[in-house]
Amino acid sequence: MTNIVKSPYINPAIHDVSAAKSFCQQAQSNFSSSNVGYQGHLSRGSDALAHIIADLYVSIETILASTTADVQALMLMEYHVKPANGSASEFGPWIKVATGRPKPNGKMKKALNGLRYPEWEANRAFEKYFHVMEELRFNNVIKDHADYIKKAGGAMAIVEARQKRVKEDGDEGRKATVNEQRELLLSEGTGIPFKLGFQLPQKCGEFFSIVCQRIPDGDPVMLGIVRADADKDLTALAAQKFDILQKARAEREAEEAKRAAAAEAARIASENAERNFLKVILDPEKLAVMQAAAKRRHDDGELDLSKAG
Repeated sequence: MTNIVKSPYINPAIHDVSAAKSFCQQAQSNFSSSNVGYQGHLSRGSDALAHIIADLYVSIETILASTTADVQALMLMEYHVKPANGSASEFGPWIKVATGRPKPNGKMKKALNGLRYPEWEANRAFEKYFHVMEELRFNNVIKDHADYIKKAGGAMAIVEARQKRVKEDGDEGRKATVNEQRELLLSEGTGIPFKLGFQLPQKCGEFFSIVCQRIPDGDPVMLGIVRADADKDLTALAAQKFDILQKARAEREAEEAKRAAAAEAARIASENAERNFLKVILDPEKLAVMQAAAKRRHDDGELDLSKAG
């Protein structure tokens, strides 16, 4: 039996939409009363910032753990904030809600539920701290959150380190994709041999780009080399043709597998036929029957038995 570990942030008091809204409003009030808001949190020092982010983190985790996705969507709707989707951090929308404020001189805007709510102004300065919250969750920090942040060098140190790590991971992923596309183009693409008509300059790399002129009712004319190192051009061409070449390769491999299966079936059938024939030849009783049949055919003038077995 699988043990289901409950989130330490579940709050039984948040049992309906009304209770969830009240809790959210309290989190907003707590943030506002910290005298940070739009007055510049950096002036209060990194220790104060660590405590503010820690409190926000606990509040947001409590909402996420104690409410359903439908309730969360309804709550976010009132602030004209969309839920996170894809790979986006689910802390992001709630940071906008918890640290933002009604837009000064803003209008009432219609939400998806048909009701109108005040325009909401996000606190852009705080949006980047979702990195800190992701780090707290990843490391399963369930208490002394501010101390953890401070020991890590402060909120900004965590943000910068995580941004760098995310970028490096993204770069590695993009590099792997580019390599896959290029390898497919070079292995599956149909290159057309042609003669340059002049000596290739030594400065040309493995891949180079040329400029050709289209001639009406005639063959195109090559004007010359435009880029001696066309590595980036190759990457762009590989990305452009990837889907087509990938489909073509899949179809070719499927056809090859089909032919291989047919050849294997034919081989097995041939081996079975040969095996059955040998069984008959090596079986004295069956061999006698075959010889008797052959003799009868001889007597009927069909076979010269002297040449038989």
